[in-house]
Amino acid sequence: MPTSQPVLKQSFLTHLELAFRATSTPPAVVAVDPAASQDRALWDPGSWRSMGIFEPAFPDGMVDPFKLEEVEHLGAGGFGSVTKCRVIGFDKYVAVKRIKKCLPEEQALASLVLEVHVLLLMDSCSAVPDVHGVFETKEAFYIVMDCGQQSFAELPPFDRYLAQVYSAQLAGVVWAMHAMGIIHFDLKPANLILDDNYRLQVVDFGLVDVFDGDEGPDPQQWPVWHALRAAGTDSFPMLWPGDDNPHFTRARGGTRGYRCPQAQMGMPCSYAADLWALGIIMHKWYTNKNPTFEENVWHYDREDDLSTIEIDFFTKIFSCEHPVRFESWEEISSHPIWVLEIETECESASEDDDSASSE
Repeated sequence: MPTSQPVLKQSFLTHLELAFRATSTPPAVVAVDPAASQDRALWDPGSWRSMGIFEPAFPDGMVDPFKLEEVEHLGAGGFGSVTKCRVIGFDKYVAVKRIKKCLPEEQALASLVLEVHVLLLMDSCSAVPDVHGVFETKEAFYIVMDCGQQSFAELPPFDRYLAQVYSAQLAGVVWAMHAMGIIHFDLKPANLILDDNYRLQVVDFGLVDVFDGDEGPDPQQWPVWHALRAAGTDSFPMLWPGDDNPHFTRARGGTRGYRCPQAQMGMPCSYAADLWALGIIMHKWYTNKNPTFEENVWHYDREDDLSTIEIDFFTKIFSCEHPVRFESWEEISSHPIWVLEIETECESASEDDDSASSE
Protein backbone atom coordinates (compact mmCIF):
# COMPACT_ATOMS: atom_id res chain seq x y z
CA MET A 1 0.00 0.00 0.00
CA PRO A 2 1.50 3.39 -0.96
CA THR A 3 2.35 5.73 1.90
CA SER A 4 0.36 8.95 2.05
CA GLN A 5 1.99 12.38 1.85
CA PRO A 6 1.26 13.35 5.50
CA VAL A 7 2.88 10.13 6.73
CA LEU A 8 5.95 10.78 4.57
CA LYS A 9 6.26 14.26 5.98
CA GLN A 10 5.88 12.97 9.53
CA SER A 11 8.57 10.39 8.77
CA PHE A 12 10.90 13.19 7.70
CA LEU A 13 10.26 15.20 10.86
CA THR A 14 10.48 12.17 13.13
CA HIS A 15 13.72 10.72 11.83
CA LEU A 16 15.65 13.96 11.68
CA GLU A 17 14.31 14.89 15.15
CA LEU A 18 14.03 18.51 14.14
CA ALA A 19 14.96 20.54 17.20
CA PHE A 20 13.59 23.84 16.06
CA ARG A 21 10.71 25.35 14.09
CA ALA A 22 10.61 29.12 13.76
CA THR A 23 7.38 30.40 15.21
CA SER A 24 8.49 33.17 17.53
CA THR A 25 10.03 36.56 16.92
CA PRO A 26 13.84 36.29 16.74
CA PRO A 27 15.76 38.26 19.38
CA ALA A 28 17.51 41.40 18.22
CA VAL A 29 21.27 41.64 18.41
CA VAL A 30 22.51 43.82 21.25
CA ALA A 31 23.68 47.15 19.84
CA VAL A 32 27.45 47.50 19.72
CA ASP A 33 29.35 50.77 20.08
CA PRO A 34 33.04 49.93 19.47
CA ALA A 35 34.19 53.40 20.55
CA ALA A 36 32.51 52.98 23.94
CA SER A 37 33.85 49.46 24.52
CA GLN A 38 36.62 49.59 27.13
CA ASP A 39 36.44 45.94 28.10
CA ARG A 40 37.67 42.94 26.09
CA ALA A 41 34.07 41.68 25.85
CA LEU A 42 31.99 43.33 23.15
CA TRP A 43 28.75 42.46 24.93
CA ASP A 44 27.90 42.28 28.59
CA PRO A 45 27.08 38.61 29.33
CA GLY A 46 24.49 39.76 31.85
CA SER A 47 22.50 41.46 29.10
CA TRP A 48 22.58 38.25 27.08
CA ARG A 49 21.14 36.28 29.97
CA SER A 50 18.46 38.88 30.67
CA MET A 51 17.37 38.66 27.03
CA GLY A 52 16.94 34.91 27.40
CA ILE A 53 19.22 34.35 24.43
CA PHE A 54 21.21 31.42 25.80
CA GLU A 55 21.66 29.32 28.90
CA PRO A 56 25.24 29.93 30.09
CA ALA A 57 27.39 26.82 30.36
CA PHE A 58 29.83 28.53 32.73
CA PRO A 59 29.24 30.16 36.15
CA ASP A 60 29.65 33.75 34.95
CA GLY A 61 27.85 33.11 31.67
CA MET A 62 30.89 33.76 29.50
CA VAL A 63 34.19 31.99 28.97
CA ASP A 64 37.17 33.86 30.40
CA PRO A 65 39.53 34.29 27.42
CA PHE A 66 42.52 34.09 29.76
CA LYS A 67 41.50 30.54 30.71
CA LEU A 68 41.63 29.18 27.17
CA GLU A 69 44.39 26.70 26.39
CA GLU A 70 45.00 25.99 22.70
CA VAL A 71 44.70 22.32 21.78
CA GLU A 72 44.75 22.17 17.99
CA HIS A 73 44.19 24.21 14.86
CA LEU A 74 40.90 23.25 13.19
CA GLY A 75 40.90 25.30 10.01
CA ALA A 76 41.48 28.65 8.35
CA GLY A 77 39.98 30.91 5.71
CA GLY A 78 40.82 34.15 4.00
CA PHE A 79 40.00 36.35 6.99
CA GLY A 80 40.26 34.12 10.01
CA SER A 81 40.86 30.77 11.64
CA VAL A 82 39.27 28.32 14.09
CA THR A 83 41.11 26.77 17.03
CA LYS A 84 40.06 24.09 19.50
CA CYS A 85 40.74 25.19 23.08
CA ARG A 86 40.38 23.65 26.52
CA VAL A 87 38.70 25.75 29.18
CA ILE A 88 41.05 25.60 32.17
CA GLY A 89 39.17 24.47 35.27
CA PHE A 90 36.32 22.83 33.31
CA ASP A 91 36.02 19.50 31.57
CA LYS A 92 34.97 21.22 28.35
CA TYR A 93 36.39 22.16 24.98
CA VAL A 94 35.35 25.13 22.87
CA ALA A 95 35.98 26.34 19.33
CA VAL A 96 37.40 29.85 19.04
CA LYS A 97 36.87 31.60 15.72
CA ARG A 98 39.31 34.44 15.05
CA ILE A 99 38.25 37.17 12.60
CA LYS A 100 41.25 39.26 11.61
CA LYS A 101 40.99 43.04 11.46
CA CYS A 102 42.85 43.11 8.15
CA LEU A 103 39.67 44.53 6.64
CA PRO A 104 38.51 48.02 7.57
CA GLU A 105 37.45 47.65 11.22
CA GLU A 106 33.86 48.62 10.41
CA GLN A 107 33.69 45.79 7.85
CA ALA A 108 35.28 43.27 10.20
CA LEU A 109 32.90 44.31 12.98
CA ALA A 110 29.91 44.05 10.64
CA SER A 111 30.98 40.51 9.70
CA LEU A 112 31.30 39.59 13.37
CA VAL A 113 27.93 41.09 14.31
CA LEU A 114 26.18 39.30 11.43
CA GLU A 115 27.64 35.91 12.33
CA VAL A 116 26.82 36.25 16.03
CA HIS A 117 23.37 37.54 15.10
CA VAL A 118 22.71 34.32 13.18
CA LEU A 119 24.01 32.16 16.04
CA LEU A 120 21.66 33.94 18.43
CA LEU A 121 18.71 33.68 16.03
CA MET A 122 19.32 29.92 15.88
CA ASP A 123 19.95 29.53 19.61
CA SER A 124 16.90 27.29 20.04
CA CYS A 125 18.25 24.86 17.43
CA SER A 126 20.51 22.11 18.76
CA ALA A 127 22.05 21.74 15.29
CA VAL A 128 23.81 25.11 15.64
CA PRO A 129 26.61 25.67 18.22
CA ASP A 130 25.93 27.75 21.34
CA VAL A 131 27.87 30.99 21.83
CA HIS A 132 29.93 31.32 25.02
CA GLY A 133 31.63 34.65 24.47
CA VAL A 134 32.60 37.39 22.01
CA PHE A 135 35.89 39.23 22.54
CA GLU A 136 38.34 41.48 20.76
CA THR A 137 42.03 42.38 20.77
CA LYS A 138 43.89 44.97 18.73
CA GLU A 139 44.39 42.42 15.96
CA ALA A 140 41.15 40.43 15.82
CA PHE A 141 37.63 39.65 17.02
CA TYR A 142 36.91 36.27 18.63
CA ILE A 143 33.76 34.14 18.89
CA VAL A 144 33.80 31.31 21.46
CA MET A 145 31.41 28.48 20.59
CA ASP A 146 30.69 24.83 21.27
CA CYS A 147 33.28 22.50 19.76
CA GLY A 148 32.17 19.35 18.01
CA GLN A 149 34.01 16.05 17.83
CA GLN A 150 34.92 15.90 14.16
CA SER A 151 34.24 17.50 10.79
CA PHE A 152 32.13 15.51 8.33
CA ALA A 153 34.92 16.09 5.79
CA GLU A 154 37.11 13.79 7.92
CA LEU A 155 34.60 10.96 8.31
CA PRO A 156 34.86 7.69 6.34
CA PRO A 157 32.20 6.89 3.71
CA PHE A 158 28.70 6.24 5.03
CA ASP A 159 26.54 3.20 4.55
CA ARG A 160 23.08 3.91 3.16
CA TYR A 161 21.40 4.07 6.56
CA LEU A 162 23.79 6.71 7.94
CA ALA A 163 23.52 8.62 4.66
CA GLN A 164 19.75 8.79 5.14
CA VAL A 165 19.95 9.76 8.82
CA TYR A 166 22.47 12.57 8.41
CA SER A 167 20.85 13.81 5.21
CA ALA A 168 17.58 14.20 7.09
CA GLN A 169 19.33 16.02 9.94
CA LEU A 170 21.06 18.38 7.51
CA ALA A 171 17.85 19.06 5.61
CA GLY A 172 16.13 19.78 8.91
CA VAL A 173 18.58 22.46 10.02
CA VAL A 174 18.61 24.06 6.55
CA TRP A 175 14.80 24.19 6.73
CA ALA A 176 15.04 25.79 10.18
CA MET A 177 17.52 28.39 8.92
CA HIS A 178 15.29 29.27 5.98
CA ALA A 179 12.31 29.62 8.31
CA MET A 180 14.33 32.24 10.21
CA GLY A 181 15.25 34.11 7.02
CA ILE A 182 18.83 32.78 6.83
CA ILE A 183 20.66 31.67 3.67
CA HIS A 184 23.94 29.94 4.57
CA PHE A 185 25.68 30.12 1.17
CA ASP A 186 28.59 27.87 2.22
CA LEU A 187 27.20 24.45 3.08
CA LYS A 188 29.83 21.71 2.62
CA PRO A 189 31.13 18.74 4.66
CA ALA A 190 33.91 20.87 6.18
CA ASN A 191 31.23 23.15 7.68
CA LEU A 192 29.34 20.24 9.25
CA ILE A 193 30.47 18.71 12.54
CA LEU A 194 29.43 15.91 14.88
CA ASP A 195 28.40 17.12 18.32
CA ASP A 196 29.01 15.19 21.54
CA ASN A 197 25.85 13.15 20.90
CA TYR A 198 26.93 12.23 17.35
CA ARG A 199 24.35 14.54 15.83
CA LEU A 200 25.02 16.91 12.96
CA GLN A 201 25.70 20.60 13.53
CA VAL A 202 26.15 23.38 10.95
CA VAL A 203 28.99 25.86 11.51
CA ASP A 204 30.68 28.84 9.82
CA PHE A 205 28.08 31.51 9.11
CA GLY A 206 30.60 33.95 7.67
CA LEU A 207 28.90 34.20 4.25
CA VAL A 208 25.26 34.25 5.34
CA ASP A 209 22.55 36.62 4.27
CA VAL A 210 19.72 37.28 6.71
CA PHE A 211 16.20 38.50 6.04
CA ASP A 212 14.39 39.08 9.32
CA GLY A 213 12.14 41.50 11.13
CA ASP A 214 8.55 41.46 12.33
CA GLU A 215 6.93 43.58 9.67
CA GLY A 216 8.69 42.34 6.56
CA PRO A 217 8.53 44.20 3.25
CA ASP A 218 5.78 46.61 2.22
CA PRO A 219 2.50 44.59 2.11
CA GLN A 220 1.19 46.61 -0.83
CA GLN A 221 4.29 45.84 -2.88
CA TRP A 222 4.59 42.19 -1.82
CA PRO A 223 1.02 40.92 -1.18
CA VAL A 224 1.69 37.29 -2.19
CA TRP A 225 4.66 37.06 0.19
CA HIS A 226 2.56 38.38 3.09
CA ALA A 227 -0.33 36.05 2.22
CA LEU A 228 1.96 33.01 2.27
CA ARG A 229 3.51 34.05 5.57
CA ALA A 230 0.08 34.65 7.12
CA ALA A 231 -1.08 31.20 5.97
CA GLY A 232 1.59 29.62 8.18
CA THR A 233 2.27 26.68 5.85
CA ASP A 234 5.55 25.16 4.71
CA SER A 235 5.14 26.88 1.34
CA PHE A 236 6.80 29.83 3.10
CA PRO A 237 9.41 31.10 2.60
CA MET A 238 9.50 31.09 -1.20
CA LEU A 239 12.67 29.36 -2.34
CA TRP A 240 13.30 31.07 -5.66
CA PRO A 241 13.78 34.69 -6.78
CA GLY A 242 10.72 36.06 -8.53
CA ASP A 243 8.30 38.92 -8.85
CA ASP A 244 6.53 37.90 -5.61
CA ASN A 245 9.63 37.15 -3.49
CA PRO A 246 11.46 40.09 -1.84
CA HIS A 247 14.04 37.76 -0.27
CA PHE A 248 16.75 37.66 -2.91
CA THR A 249 20.41 38.63 -2.91
CA ARG A 250 23.71 37.86 -4.60
CA ALA A 251 26.15 35.42 -3.03
CA ARG A 252 29.25 37.07 -1.57
CA GLY A 253 31.33 33.93 -1.93
CA GLY A 254 31.15 30.20 -1.39
CA THR A 255 33.10 27.05 -2.16
CA ARG A 256 33.70 25.80 -5.67
CA GLY A 257 31.74 22.64 -6.34
CA TYR A 258 28.95 23.60 -3.93
CA ARG A 259 27.75 26.92 -5.36
CA CYS A 260 24.46 26.88 -7.25
CA PRO A 261 24.44 27.93 -10.94
CA GLN A 262 22.86 31.31 -10.14
CA ALA A 263 25.62 32.13 -7.63
CA GLN A 264 28.29 31.05 -10.11
CA MET A 265 26.88 33.45 -12.71
CA GLY A 266 26.39 36.33 -10.28
CA MET A 267 22.61 36.17 -10.62
CA PRO A 268 20.10 36.87 -7.82
CA CYS A 269 19.65 33.96 -5.40
CA SER A 270 17.16 33.08 -2.70
CA TYR A 271 16.89 30.19 -0.23
CA ALA A 272 17.15 27.58 -3.01
CA ALA A 273 20.88 28.41 -3.22
CA ASP A 274 21.35 26.15 -0.18
CA LEU A 275 19.38 23.33 -1.82
CA TRP A 276 22.04 22.85 -4.49
CA ALA A 277 24.74 22.41 -1.83
CA LEU A 278 22.41 20.13 0.16
CA GLY A 279 22.03 17.96 -2.95
CA ILE A 280 25.80 17.81 -3.54
CA ILE A 281 26.44 16.74 0.04
CA MET A 282 23.65 14.15 0.02
CA HIS A 283 24.85 12.70 -3.29
CA LYS A 284 28.32 12.23 -1.80
CA TRP A 285 26.85 10.51 1.23
CA TYR A 286 24.59 8.24 -0.83
CA THR A 287 27.11 7.29 -3.54
CA ASN A 288 30.55 8.20 -2.10
CA LYS A 289 31.26 10.34 -5.18
CA ASN A 290 30.52 13.77 -6.60
CA PRO A 291 27.52 14.16 -8.91
CA THR A 292 28.15 14.61 -12.64
CA PHE A 293 26.79 17.67 -14.44
CA GLU A 294 26.73 18.79 -18.06
CA GLU A 295 25.75 22.44 -18.42
CA ASN A 296 24.28 22.33 -14.90
CA VAL A 297 22.12 19.29 -15.71
CA TRP A 298 22.60 16.28 -13.43
CA HIS A 299 23.36 12.95 -15.10
CA TYR A 300 22.64 9.71 -13.28
CA ASP A 301 25.42 7.13 -13.31
CA ARG A 302 24.06 3.57 -13.13
CA GLU A 303 27.08 2.57 -11.04
CA ASP A 304 25.74 4.81 -8.26
CA ASP A 305 22.99 2.27 -7.57
CA LEU A 306 20.32 4.82 -6.66
CA SER A 307 16.68 3.83 -6.29
CA THR A 308 13.91 5.34 -8.41
CA ILE A 309 12.90 7.49 -5.42
CA GLU A 310 16.46 8.73 -4.93
CA ILE A 311 16.88 9.51 -8.63
CA ASP A 312 13.67 11.53 -8.53
CA PHE A 313 14.89 13.49 -5.50
CA PHE A 314 18.28 14.36 -7.01
CA THR A 315 16.68 15.26 -10.33
CA LYS A 316 14.49 17.80 -8.53
CA ILE A 317 17.06 19.22 -6.11
CA PHE A 318 19.53 19.76 -8.97
CA SER A 319 16.94 21.44 -11.18
CA CYS A 320 16.56 25.22 -11.32
CA GLU A 321 13.62 25.20 -13.72
CA HIS A 322 9.89 24.96 -13.10
CA PRO A 323 8.09 22.53 -12.99
CA VAL A 324 10.85 20.00 -12.21
CA ARG A 325 12.50 21.82 -9.30
CA PHE A 326 11.36 21.80 -5.67
CA GLU A 327 9.20 24.89 -5.10
CA SER A 328 8.83 24.72 -1.31
CA TRP A 329 9.87 22.93 1.85
CA GLU A 330 6.41 21.38 1.80
CA GLU A 331 7.43 19.48 -1.34
CA ILE A 332 10.89 18.62 0.00
CA SER A 333 9.68 17.32 3.36
CA SER A 334 6.95 15.24 1.71
CA HIS A 335 9.34 13.42 -0.62
CA PRO A 336 9.56 9.65 0.06
CA ILE A 337 13.38 9.73 0.21
CA TRP A 338 13.07 10.50 3.93
CA VAL A 339 11.50 7.12 4.76
CA LEU A 340 14.38 5.17 6.27
CA GLU A 341 15.19 1.77 4.78
CA ILE A 342 14.93 0.14 8.20
CA GLU A 343 11.43 1.60 8.56
CA THR A 344 10.41 0.23 5.16
CA GLU A 345 11.75 -3.21 6.10
CA CYS A 346 9.78 -3.15 9.36
CA GLU A 347 6.61 -2.20 7.49
CA SER A 348 7.15 -5.06 5.03
CA ALA A 349 7.71 -7.51 7.88
CA SER A 350 4.55 -6.27 9.57
CA GLU A 351 2.54 -6.77 6.38
CA ASP A 352 3.94 -10.31 6.04
CA ASP A 353 2.93 -11.06 9.64
CA ASP A 354 -0.57 -9.74 8.97
CA SER A 355 -0.85 -11.92 5.87
CA ALA A 356 0.29 -14.99 7.79
CA SER A 357 -2.21 -14.27 10.56
CA SER A 358 -5.08 -13.95 8.11
CA GLU A 359 -4.22 -17.34 6.62
